[in-house]
Amino acid sequence: MVTKTVPKKIKTETSESLSTLTATSASKGSRVASGSSNQMDTVSVQARFNSADLPSGLHKDQKWRREVVPTLILWAGNQDDAFNITKQDVCHALREIISVVYPTLKNVSSTILPNSPMVAASQRLCDWRHGFASTAVAQLGAFFLNPHDPSPKATAQVLLNHFTFLYEDLDATLPEKAFHSVFMQQLLLGSHLSATKGFVQVSALDTSSLAKHGVVGALGLCGAALMRGLNLIKSGDIELKAPANAKDGIPKLAMRDVRTPVKFNMASGKDSKTACAFSDQNWGTPTRKFTSAAQRRSITQLQDIVELALISLMIGQEPDPNALSNAGSDDEFALICMLVFFY
Repeated sequence: MVTKTVPKKIKTETSESLSTLTATSASKGSRVASGSSNQMDTVSVQARFNSADLPSGLHKDQKWRREVVPTLILWAGNQDDAFNITKQDVCHALREIISVVYPTLKNVSSTILPNSPMVAASQRLCDWRHGFASTAVAQLGAFFLNPHDPSPKATAQVLLNHFTFLYEDLDATLPEKAFHSVFMQQLLLGSHLSATKGFVQVSALDTSSLAKHGVVGALGLCGAALMRGLNLIKSGDIELKAPANAKDGIPKLAMRDVRTPVKFNMASGKDSKTACAFSDQNWGTPTRKFTSAAQRRSITQLQDIVELALISLMIGQEPDPNALSNAGSDDEFALICMLVFFY
């Protein structure tokens, strides 16, 4: 049975970085000639950079953190494959962003290469992707705990059927309402839109349009992260148990309570988090399929999704627990927004 109350706000907390940037041959001090595309394609980073490694001019007024990173995330949220954004593309975007944020630093753009400290922004994008997974589990945990669902595994399966969790009012028979669910609204807001706060206008990246409707990659991550979370609940790998909130006595699962489940790895003979990780290997294909479905939306429809997310915390919305679809398909991903061209 689907519970009737969806949490109106998911508590999130800043977590430590979940990613590291590794490589096989390049070192922190290596340099690549800017005119060699072959080197640009193969070079990688051996060391993990942090903000202390950035050129001193980029520390002014904390613009790197407050403006550069949010703008880069805004751009990344509209990429076709969020798990495989190349360092070359990141460098190109950074050059455009930095030329706007730091107009007086004329020579910085030419130093932005895949092995330079500025590529540390790629690590922030990795953290951004992982944030969808942890926030989705926290969000779903709050949904199942408040009020308590006596059969969360069965409810999770109902929400997974025909991707019901994507649709407004949990009605998967209305393709035009895909990506309108409260689950999607809250996750898009909490994991993506909030991370773009402070972005700057960069005409070369058309950030004005991106802010309004450039979210197909972010929607792909939202869909895959929610699907992963529901599968973990259905399988029992996520235990829905959290301490009562001291303020109101209502059980809530915060991001600090979210842990990637550990499973036995047959190949290594050891317990590992790899099998359940939100990674390209495990969730890249569903993410790309959800992204493809989002790309079938019109600009107006994408803009409506963004606007719904922005007001989702101000207007209480409850899905109809009886509005469930019985439709089936050999490739259910293909049904998402399938009728969009007729609207």
